[in-house]
Amino acid sequence: MIRKSRNEQARAGFRRLQKAGLHLDGYAAAGISIEGSAGYRHCHIEQRHEHPAVRDGPTIEVPRLKIERHHGAAAGGADELDSELFDKRDIKSKCGRLSHTKPYLAPPVHVNQTLRRAQHDAGTMSSMLTAGSASILRFAALLLATLLLGVPAVWAALALWYQAPGGALKSVLVLLWSGFTLGILIALWQGRAGLAFLSFALAFAALLVWWQSITPTNERLWADDVAQITNGTVDGNHVTLRNVRNFDWRSDGDYTQRWETRGYDLDKLTSVDMIMSYWDGWAIAHMLVSFGFDDGQHVAFSVEVRRRKNETYSELGGFFKRDGLSIIAADERDVIRVRTNIRGEDDYLYRIRMPLPAMRSLFLGYVEQADGLVNTPRFYNTITVNCTTLVYHMMKRIIGYLPWSYRLLFTGYLPAYVYRVGGLDQRFTLEELRALGRITDRARQSDRSDNFSADIRKGIPIIEPADLPPAP
Repeated sequence: MIRKSRNEQARAGFRRLQKAGLHLDGYAAAGISIEGSAGYRHCHIEQRHEHPAVRDGPTIEVPRLKIERHHGAAAGGADELDSELFDKRDIKSKCGRLSHTKPYLAPPVHVNQTLRRAQHDAGTMSSMLTAGSASILRFAALLLATLLLGVPAVWAALALWYQAPGGALKSVLVLLWSGFTLGILIALWQGRAGLAFLSFALAFAALLVWWQSITPTNERLWADDVAQITNGTVDGNHVTLRNVRNFDWRSDGDYTQRWETRGYDLDKLTSVDMIMSYWDGWAIAHMLVSFGFDDGQHVAFSVEVRRRKNETYSELGGFFKRDGLSIIAADERDVIRVRTNIRGEDDYLYRIRMPLPAMRSLFLGYVEQADGLVNTPRFYNTITVNCTTLVYHMMKRIIGYLPWSYRLLFTGYLPAYVYRVGGLDQRFTLEELRALGRITDRARQSDRSDNFSADIRKGIPIIEPADLPPAP
């Protein structure tokens, strides 16, 4: 009740001040900060009267008027006046400089709560945004850390699957590694990142030591068609090749094995052909390089995946040291016919524009690579060591500069690459060469004919020696 009475007195006193013309200087325009306290100090009270003689006279100010509030900070531009009230004072007795003796009420001292509430809300919103941003950043960091751990963990699981010994033991090791990885990821998301990364690093380092201990070997029970590796002896212009494959294929699992020794005269070398055998769409193909001699002989080199007996080719396994690398020299009636007539692949033959010295160098490069594999076995790799990349590096050594292209990885597009660098017959478009060079039907018709090599080349334009590029 007392508080209500004092509020009413404050309002009445304030109205009397307005009638009398007394104002806080600038307060009405909300231009000065106002603060209040238990005791009040006053300055800048000016007297204004409605009577012109008084109103137009000099303004009477009481210096050092300042109103403070006990617990508040300064508030400028208040737009609402609340009802914390001042005691009545006699202006004359208080300030000693005014002739006006009307009692007055001091101005309201309660700070504008709207401004304070807005400041509080802004601070709260800022805190919420900061917390939200931090949460998003933390989640993104955890996702990145999960990838950093997950990708090598998946690689390690596949490495164990393809290289760990034994059927049951292999499964147990993969399950143990998967459980370990799951525990590491749980620890990571529970905030124990340091422990997770340290534990994984130690385990992965141990696995890498084991991985490096896996070395290629020729001492395995290989599939019949890659059981031997071609090797050769060079004596001047004459080359003797051993383990030239000449199988008689009746089906993919029924064949007569023949490994032969043949001799070739490099002075009679006249042509190099590229055969692309498509077995999985237009992007994936196996490449063969065939060398022709003026006596009608042809020998084709094929970079093969050296599989173990009773195993099939695996693209994924090619990343995990699953298979060895093999270079096979073979009769065309073997290595082409098994693809077109037995396995149902689609084959295309392209004649290569290459100087005769480069042809000889490429032939000898194949012999050198095959001999190297006999003494130093290597792993086949789906990307880095395959039927295309090996030839690319040999050609680069012979010719010099060859631009790199994605077509070297997607081997089905290799003819477009060879055509672009000028390696195919430029008298025809690539589409025309592809149509003329499709040999699938001709190979099926020729089948076991002794003229197989001549039959599959019918209708394919010959590149005359005069049209070959000069030797560099």
